Amino acid sequence: KRARLAKAHALVCATLRNMMPTIWGRDQKQKELIANIDVVFEAVSVEHSLSPGDLPLSALYRKKLENWTRTGKSLGAMPALDKNKIDLITQCLSHAIPALLQPLAQDFNTRTDARTRQPSSHFLMGQVDSSSTPPPYSN
Repeated sequence: KRARLAKAHALVCATLRNMMPTIWGRDQKQKELIANIDVVFEAVSVEHSLSPGDLPLSALYRKKLENWTRTGKSLGAMPALDKNKIDLITQCLSHAIPALLQPLAQDFNTRTDARTRQPSSHFLMGQVDSSSTPPPYSN
């Protein structure tokens, strides 16, 4: 989840930077972009095929941008998008992370009862070896 949020944040920052004018009207455009952050989120979501759930909460993001710009910083001063890093994050999200989670899913599936899809007592008690018997109940 953090990797998806980091990717979304980088894409939003790059979009905000690209929407800023280079010479005149920076302050007004910056206020307009912050006020209409929902529109920016929608544009990022459509352009980069992101799920709306991957984007941060717009009200919180708006508040943080307002606080950041009060310090004298401009949206145009945000770092440029590094496409290689975005591609690397995308590759990790689509290939590496699912490959890491696959053994966990297989282990969970082998430790569940096929009829009820409920974890077996061994799984719930934290037993690693499914052939072992659960510890005796004691008062």
